[in-house]
Amino acid sequence: MEERENMTPFQMFLVDKFLEYQNQKRKPVSDNEFARWLGVSAGSFNAWINANRTPDFSNAVKLSARLGPEVFDLLGFPRIVASRSPQLRYIVEFWEELDTEMKELIYNHVKEEVTKRGK
Repeated sequence: MEERENMTPFQMFLVDKFLEYQNQKRKPVSDNEFARWLGVSAGSFNAWINANRTPDFSNAVKLSARLGPEVFDLLGFPRIVASRSPQLRYIVEFWEELDTEMKELIYNHVKEEVTKRGK
């Protein structure tokens, strides 16, 4: 793992959450166990913690369920909160299949609507 001053904000966030998880368990926890708790593969978790990759949108949704909606902010995605809305679930489920232009359209529309509401 890199020195903290060389880490991205997302890396620092993950390290902090990993340490919090260990403290809650009151014992050392492996990367694999933490990754399982997050609902992601150990390989993905290690790639993120070492800044070799960043999570895609679908993994950001999984991470936010455990770590909070600030995951979206740190990764530059629009915030998505668990919703009963079938439309929102559909967008989340198929996000990775959308082309870049469509993702931008959705992102900008959501950002505009949130700004209108002063949030």
